[in-house]
Amino acid sequence: MDKKSSPDLKESFNGGPLKVPKDLVDAEAYKFCYQPTLWPDLEGFKDAWQAYYWAMELLAERLMKVFAEALGLEREYFNPVIKSPISALRVIYHPATEKNKELEQQRAGAHTDYGSLTILLPQPETSGLQVFHNKEWITVPNPDNSFVINLGDLMALWTSGRWQLTLQRFVALSNQPSRKSLMFFHQPDWDAEINPIFSNANFKTFRSGPYLMERFKEVNT
Repeated sequence: MDKKSSPDLKESFNGGPLKVPKDLVDAEAYKFCYQPTLWPDLEGFKDAWQAYYWAMELLAERLMKVFAEALGLEREYFNPVIKSPISALRVIYHPATEKNKELEQQRAGAHTDYGSLTILLPQPETSGLQVFHNKEWITVPNPDNSFVINLGDLMALWTSGRWQLTLQRFVALSNQPSRKSLMFFHQPDWDAEINPIFSNANFKTFRSGPYLMERFKEVNT
């Protein structure tokens, strides 16, 4: 879909889980997910970040209940595996583009997210997010006061392929203004066993944390 291109046109700041479970025993979990966030020296930044993170954690929990009902399951089906999610919040800044921008370079090339769901809050009156559907790229609308919810790889595996993940990209065109967005990547507990909901020999049980770590390694090696 996207040709091999230059690095994405973006800057980002990322922060992971805000608390470490008391019963955490896997050293890999601590090294990968629970290192202290290096907060910038900006007045009010940490408090605002943490407040938004907790609000998104609660919203993700509510969405997982909606997902359970949509799949014909008990409303609390996912609760046992999202008691200490290893979710992450990321703020992304895409700089303004010039008139003669190299069109092969995207603000974010074609990709899928790794977890159960992503809650995206785009900057109002900006555009560029596209999803791949029916063999074409479709621009996602950006109405005021709204979130965009994407499904990740883990949810596709969890539902044995019944729900498909979202292939997405942020296109870069000439003369685009700068754009900011907040992305909350929801991920079940590190030790959560993800058992395929529907019987299918092609989908196996796996652990949430190690799966996420391996996906990151695949992309960054």
